[in-house]
Amino acid sequence: MPQKPRIKLAVCRNFIPEVTACLQQLKLNNIQVLPWEPCCEHPPKSWQSAAELIETDSSAPVMMIGESLPTGLTEPPEGYKHLSLFPLENCFHLLSGRTQVNTFANNGNYLVSSGSILTWRNRLHHWGFNQETARLFFRDTTQKIVLLETNIDCESSQAHLKEFSDYVDRPVSIEKIGLDYLSFYLRSMIESKTNQILSTRMKMLQEQTANQMMALDLFDALIDKPTEAEAIEGVCELFRTLFAPRDVRFSHHWATGQDTSYDGKPCSFADRLRLSRGEKFVVHKGRQGFSLTLQSQSLNIGHIDIVQVSFPEHLNRYLNLALSLIPLCTLGIHKGRMSEDLKREMDSLVKMTRELGESEKRFQLAFMTNPDPTVLIRLEDGALLHANRAFTESIGVTPAGLNGLEFATLNFWMQPEEPGNILNLLRSAEDIDRMEVSTRNCSGEPIDYQLSARQLSLKNEPCGLIFMHNITAEKTAEQILRDSNRVKNEFISMAAHELRTPLSTMMGFTEFLMEPENYGGFTEEQKQEFLADIYSRGESLNRIVDDLLDVSRIESGRPLTLDFQTHDLKKMVEKTVADYQVHNSGHRFETRIQDPNSPAPLSFDLYRTKQVIENLLNNAQKYSPENRHIIVSVHQAQHAWEIQVSDQGFGMTPDQVQRIFDKFYRVDSSNTAIQGLGLGMSIVKQIVEAHGGEIDIDSTKGVGTKVTVRYPLTGTKKD
Repeated sequence: MPQKPRIKLAVCRNFIPEVTACLQQLKLNNIQVLPWEPCCEHPPKSWQSAAELIETDSSAPVMMIGESLPTGLTEPPEGYKHLSLFPLENCFHLLSGRTQVNTFANNGNYLVSSGSILTWRNRLHHWGFNQETARLFFRDTTQKIVLLETNIDCESSQAHLKEFSDYVDRPVSIEKIGLDYLSFYLRSMIESKTNQILSTRMKMLQEQTANQMMALDLFDALIDKPTEAEAIEGVCELFRTLFAPRDVRFSHHWATGQDTSYDGKPCSFADRLRLSRGEKFVVHKGRQGFSLTLQSQSLNIGHIDIVQVSFPEHLNRYLNLALSLIPLCTLGIHKGRMSEDLKREMDSLVKMTRELGESEKRFQLAFMTNPDPTVLIRLEDGALLHANRAFTESIGVTPAGLNGLEFATLNFWMQPEEPGNILNLLRSAEDIDRMEVSTRNCSGEPIDYQLSARQLSLKNEPCGLIFMHNITAEKTAEQILRDSNRVKNEFISMAAHELRTPLSTMMGFTEFLMEPENYGGFTEEQKQEFLADIYSRGESLNRIVDDLLDVSRIESGRPLTLDFQTHDLKKMVEKTVADYQVHNSGHRFETRIQDPNSPAPLSFDLYRTKQVIENLLNNAQKYSPENRHIIVSVHQAQHAWEIQVSDQGFGMTPDQVQRIFDKFYRVDSSNTAIQGLGLGMSIVKQIVEAHGGEIDIDSTKGVGTKVTVRYPLTGTKKD
C-alpha cells in the first residue's frame, strides 16, 4: 500500500484548536497544520499574496482553507503548484452547515468559536474600539453573541465569552455543535486531495518506468552498432521516431577543432554559439524545436537539432525525455567511435606483428618500448613468454624472474577468476577490447587497467598479446568531478536559499513602507522597526557577499589583502562585542579582559580581525539556546595574545570539529538546519593564519564550544 503523502493544511489561527482536535481524532498523522493571522479586512488577491500568508516551502502540497482566500483563480503558475485554495463563503461554515450558520448571521447574531473568542480583545483593539465605541457598534449591529461550542476548552471559551459580553453589553447564547461536521468536512477534503496526489505520483512513476525501459532498449541497440556513423544514424532515427520532426541534424567536432555536419546541413550559428558556451539545450525560436549538446561527464561528442516537432504543445515533455536520453546516446556514439579507433589500432598491431614474423629483434623493439604494461603468453598453459618493463615493474619481478610464472597465478589480480576468463576468450579466438580489470601492484596498492588482447601465432604456436592501460588516475578524476559537481550543486542551493530569505523580508517591509494605505497605515514606531529589519537583512546579505568574495579570492590563489596598523587589541574586542550585543539581545554576553586598564598595542588588520570576532560571536549566538551565556575573553599568553569565545550551546562531535574549517561544511545540513553557507570558519582560519596566528576549537556535544584565536606578540603577518 503506498505511503500517505505529507500534506500541509493552512487555516486561520482562530480555528486552529478545532482543526487540530479533529485531525487527532481522525488519526491523520501525515497532516501538518499551518496557521495564518486573520486577514478578513485585507484578503489576498493573487496566488503570490495567498502564499505569503504562510511560511512554507514547496516541498509538500499545501491546502489553504478560509473565507479570506481569493476566488476565481485559474491553474496556479510555476512556483505555486504546491498550493490548493478552498475558499469559504463564511469561515464558520467549517464548523456547521451553511444553512444553520447563515440563519444565525442573517438574524443579527455575532458568531464566535472556541478559538476566535480567545482573541476578542485583540480584535477590538485592531478595529480601534474602546469600550464605549464597541458598545455603540454592537448595539446597532448585533442582537446577541452566539458561541458555536465545539467542546474544545469549554471553561476557557465560556469565561472569555462572558468577559466579551460584559464588555460590549450584549446578551449571549451557546449553541453546542460539536466537531462532527468539521471532522466530516476535513476527512472528505483530505481524502480527495490524497487520492489526487497518489494518482499523480502513480502517473509520473508509470511515465518514468516507460522512459527507463525505452532507454534500456536504446542502450542495447546502440551497443550493437560497430561504427560511430551507424550509432549516429541510430540516434537520429530514435529522435525521428519519438518526436516526428521535420528534420534531425547532427554535427560533431574532432581534434582539428573544425565543426562538420553529419548530414550536410549545418546547425544555426546562434544556437551553436549558445551550446558552445556550455548550455545543455536551447529552444528554437517559436518553440517549434530544440538543440541539444551530446555530452556525458568528460565526453563532448557534438550537437543534435530537432527541427519543427509535429506537436509543439508537448515541447517541454519532448525536451525532458530527450535530456534523459542524452547520456546513453553520447555513450553509444562514443563506444562506436572507440570501437573504430580500437579496431584500427588492433588491426595495425596484428599487421605489424605478422610483418615482423621471425624477426625477434624488431618484435622486441616494439614490444619492450610500449609505455603500458604488455605481456605475451602461451595460450596452451598460460605461461609468460615475454613482458616489457612496465609489466615486470607492476608485478615486482625482474625479466629473468618471468621463467616458470603463469598468467593466471600472478599475485596481482584482485579477482582470482579474471585471468581465467581472459585466457578462455583468447583460446576461443575472440578479441578483447578495453576490458576493465582490477589489480594490485607490488606494494599492494589497487590499480585499475583497461585490458585489450589479440590472439596471434608465433612459431606456429597460439599465443596471446595483452596490453594493459592504467586508468586509475582517470577513474579517480571522474570521482573527483562527481564530488565537485555535488558540492557545487549543494552550494548553489544553499546560496539561493540564504540570499532569498533576507531579500523576501526586505521586499515585504519595503512594500509596507511604499504603500502603507493598503495595509491600514503604520505608526512611526512600526516604520522604524521595518527600517531596522530591512537594515539587518541588508547586513546579512552584505556578509554573504563578503564571504563569497573572500572565498573566490582564496580559491583563485590570491592572498587576502591585509592592512596592518597598531591598535589596542583589548579595546577593539570590547567594542566589537558591545556593538554586536546591541543587535543580538537574546543572549547574555560577558567580556573578560585581562588587566582592562592596561592597553594592548598590537599590529593587525582591524577590519579582518573584527570579521573574525563577529563570525565567532555569530556562530556562538546561532548555535546556543536563548538566554545562555557567551563569554569573550582576552589575555596574554607566553608568546601570543589569546582571544577566546565560549558558549553553552549545542556543541560538536570530534568528527564535526575536524571538518569545521572545510569550505561549505555545515554541522547540520538538513532542510531545518540553522541558516548559513558554511564559509565563515574557513575564512576565519585564512585570516588568522595570514596574521601568523593559530586557531583551536574545543567542543563537547551537548555542553558547548570554545574557540581560541592566538595572535603572535610580534604582530607580524605570516610569510
